[in-house]
Amino acid sequence: MEAIFGDAGQYQAVLRRLREIERSLPLIAHAMMISQFKVCLTLAIRKRDDLKLERWLQGYDLKYALMGRHGQNPELVPDAFFILQYNEYEYPVFLEVDRGTMTEERFVSKLKLYWRWWREERIKDTLGFTHFRVITVTPNETRSENLRIASKEANTDKKGSNMFLFAADKNYSISKPEAIFEPIWKSPKDDLPKTIL
Repeated sequence: MEAIFGDAGQYQAVLRRLREIERSLPLIAHAMMISQFKVCLTLAIRKRDDLKLERWLQGYDLKYALMGRHGQNPELVPDAFFILQYNEYEYPVFLEVDRGTMTEERFVSKLKLYWRWWREERIKDTLGFTHFRVITVTPNETRSENLRIASKEANTDKKGSNMFLFAADKNYSISKPEAIFEPIWKSPKDDLPKTIL
């Protein structure tokens, strides 16, 4: 060891750094999935004359927007929020990126908060609207389907809602970004393919 690291203190420092890197890798992968979605969304919008990205918030900007005038920490900070303007209509959308590291129960508890936000019009004062969609991107179809089925529990009647949409990130790509607006999404309400709009 000493021949490689010089002393035991350097060895311990290297081990600590490796552990830090190991802990940060899932966060980097998560951030990359969000970035890939945003890039594909931006590229897909450029191919259309009837669609505009009005707003994109994530991270601290989104947290700050959700805090509102009272400065209280929000009970939930989505991965991103954006507004699509389609002709004269606005479509507010929250983005959740799930890498399969969270239990289904915990994920459904997040969706229950969204449902409460919608039902109680909780974000009208902070973000300025009452209706919205929550789209979830997963790393594969199996995870997408499992979350979609589990999310039937998120709304009051437990029958699922079209407010929640799920898709695997392999369904769109930089080479085919327009697929984001195709019927690649599924809701817990039924098995029919849907679009974001």
